[in-house]
Amino acid sequence: MYKYTTLWGRIFFLFLLIVVFISACETPPPPTPPSKPVDTEPPPPEPQMFPDLIIISATAENQAGSFILRVSVQNQGQGLADGFDGECSYECVSGMTQVNNQDFLQGGYLQPGSTVSSILPITPCQDTSIYFSCVVDPLNEIAETNENNNFWEGWVNMP
Repeated sequence: MYKYTTLWGRIFFLFLLIVVFISACETPPPPTPPSKPVDTEPPPPEPQMFPDLIIISATAENQAGSFILRVSVQNQGQGLADGFDGECSYECVSGMTQVNNQDFLQGGYLQPGSTVSSILPITPCQDTSIYFSCVVDPLNEIAETNENNNFWEGWVNMP
């Protein structure tokens, strides 16, 4: 019986050797891919959109015996214009009437591409045309894409 036990012991030992050998010969699992690097840089800031205010027209009108100047301002930029003012100065050709820096718009608000019209009461003179100079955002309080196109001047025919 001793030989029988020894034979089974040897068979068992050989079996263990074979199992260990086969386990050692198996292909290892593929390595795990490296983790994606974490961005430590903050994302770039989004481009800032600025308004661009321009005066697109100024016309004189007679409304029931009172004369007004209708001034139209447009935001041709990409950003919101909020809290801007506009003012005009005018002078009659005869030199009799002169008005400086009279507000035609206070606290204006314009979305991109929008237009607003505002009126300025004017003192009539005997002339058939009056020379006006108008500016929107006269103190450059609104950051714009172009600060050099806020001015309009010209002769306006009286109705």
